[in-house]
Amino acid sequence: MTPHEFDAPSSSPRHGEAVAEQGSSARPPCAATSRKQFHATMADVTDEGHQNTPGMVRSEDFNPYVIVQFLRDNGIDAWLAESDDGFGYACDDPERASNVLFACVCLRASISYAREAAYWCAEAKR
Repeated sequence: MTPHEFDAPSSSPRHGEAVAEQGSSARPPCAATSRKQFHATMADVTDEGHQNTPGMVRSEDFNPYVIVQFLRDNGIDAWLAESDDGFGYACDDPERASNVLFACVCLRASISYAREAAYWCAEAKR
């Protein structure tokens, strides 16, 4: 499934359970050296087309630390970038790296939709 196919409301590319990893937000010392390293900024994973309400997600909701934890929890070797507000991650090739970036776009969208859902629940209780 491509990122464009993922736009269908009932589609999901998930095929397995998440792998949890705990640790600090700094780059792990055991990172695979044979894998290629990639870097992204928050702008790289912010796609307004995948956000329900513009401006809904605040920086404290979606930041490099949240992304690194999410990626690590899902078995991706990831770390905070030291030089900017971005993050790094290791993958075998650029196609898989593109999948990581789209996963982060989806994470932001899920945060947006969760906040939107909470808002509408509050509106319904008024």
